[in-house]
Amino acid sequence: MSTPLPEMESEISDTTLTGPNLAIRRAAFVRGTLHRLTITTSTLTTCTLANCIITNSTIKDCSLSNCNISTSTLVKCKITNSALHESPFLKSKLSGCRVMNSPSILRKILLELRRMIFKDCLKIQDGKSPALLIALRSDKELYEQALEVYYKIIYFTVTPELGGARERELLEELSPRALSGIEMLRINIHYVPSFLRETVRLLKKRSNINTVLLEYEYASMARIALLDIRRGLGTISEIYLAVRADCSGVSAVDTCSACLGFEGKKVVGEIDGLTDLWCWQAEEGRVLT
Repeated sequence: MSTPLPEMESEISDTTLTGPNLAIRRAAFVRGTLHRLTITTSTLTTCTLANCIITNSTIKDCSLSNCNISTSTLVKCKITNSALHESPFLKSKLSGCRVMNSPSILRKILLELRRMIFKDCLKIQDGKSPALLIALRSDKELYEQALEVYYKIIYFTVTPELGGARERELLEELSPRALSGIEMLRINIHYVPSFLRETVRLLKKRSNINTVLLEYEYASMARIALLDIRRGLGTISEIYLAVRADCSGVSAVDTCSACLGFEGKKVVGEIDGLTDLWCWQAEEGRVLT
């Protein structure tokens, strides 16, 4: 059951708010339109919500879709395709929802602390998916929260060996919240151009990728990849190029520098297990064009 709410610190009425990465606590929402927010210890009255995470709140006369609701109370609400955990509802209409009354231990931890736990436990070892991520697949809410953190700390990797089918399937199955969490992309450039363009199409407008790590096979492919990625996404602020020992590394570096319009810098150390890297970075607050 939800606990009594403290006095609200803010009142937000007749307002549209859209995330992601926007968390609000102890607020009174009235007649709001809320998308992709994290809301904690608040009251919501006559609001429309989509893809929100709501915890320890009171919700009245609201319409909710694709939301995760925990330890909250709902009265006279219309709820579709959402998950309710330890959240009683009264005089409400539910459609396509999952109602659970046996919370996991992780769900009892504050969301901010939960994300810290995910960050420490979701690191790839020996090329295998983290055990915690695999264990959470049966819990849609926690799995999506874990994926959101996961793709902020690791590279989403696409390779052409499987014809792109595996990556396309995964991208199409990811929730909007998980997709928006993808910030780093790793690409093996031994590929058919249409394969990369398809990946860019699926990511465009649904992700916030700012870093790309390229593994090239030929300098000409590196150039094509740069053009496809920069034009297709329009959000890239830094690009790393992994120079393979069995290829003409200088040629590829020169090609990328010419394409980007300035010289790259040699990277000291390794990134995602790769060494012998070059980097091109935009000025702070800008993107590569």
